[in-house]
Formats: sequence, C-alpha cells, structure tokens
Amino acid sequence: MGRAYTATRSYSADPGAVVGQMPAAFESIDAHVGSSDPASGTTTGSKSFGWLTWGERVSAQVSPADEGSTVTVESKLKFGLIDWGNN
Repeated sequence: MGRAYTATRSYSADPGAVVGQMPAAFESIDAHVGSSDPASGTTTGSKSFGWLTWGERVSAQVSPADEGSTVTVESKLKFGLIDWGNN
C-alpha cells in the first residue's frame, strides 16, 4: 500500500462556493475529477502516472464550519512506497 498525506484547511467562504471550486482546484494540480457530490461536499479524482509518481488518488471533503468551511484533502499513492516529494 502506498503512502498517504492528509491536510485540513479553513476558509471563510460558504461551503457551497468552496465545493463549486473543487473542479478548478483539482485541475490546478493536474488531477482529473472522477466524481463530485455537492450535497455531501465530496470530490474524488486522480493524478496520472508520471516521471516522479505512480499516480495518486485524491479526495476532498468540504464541511461547514463556524466561520465558513473546512476542507480536508487526502492524497494516496496508487502504487509504490516512495512518493518523491509529490504526495
């Protein structure tokens, strides 16, 4: 099983607005959106095999917070044990 990285960030924007920006956020890291469910705030996708990566599975969960939104992103290697600093 490959390595995984999880990060959580808070934003002052409404959760619906943040979910709406997820496809653009995935595109900005060269990830392809596999599915997006605005009702649950979940977006999943993947990054392709490349020179320094075996590919990654990426998921983002947007949740309401007291002052906006919380976004938790998880990136897991599709294969391999070394992420070469990408994950």
